[in-house]
Amino acid sequence: MPTELPEPSFLAIIQLHQIQAMLHLGLLPDPQSGQPAPVDTARARFELELLGILREKTSGHLDPEETELLEEVISSLEHAISVRESGGAEG
Repeated sequence: MPTELPEPSFLAIIQLHQIQAMLHLGLLPDPQSGQPAPVDTARARFELELLGILREKTSGHLDPEETELLEEVISSLEHAISVRESGGAEG
């Protein structure tokens, strides 16, 4: 049975980058193995930077829900990356 995909939306784009960053931070298990994914803060930071570009390029064109989610995700990823880069374990 095929997996149902969510409706394409700006929120889905934000969540896609959030999930990728969380995988690279070891905060989510590898979807194929179920084991913790290896930590790669450079790749997590790349996903964060892509979200920053989205914020910059869409400024003033998002509805309140999109703006709020984007800001929350960016803030939480900044914190999680900072914790990982300082040698802490967040999860």
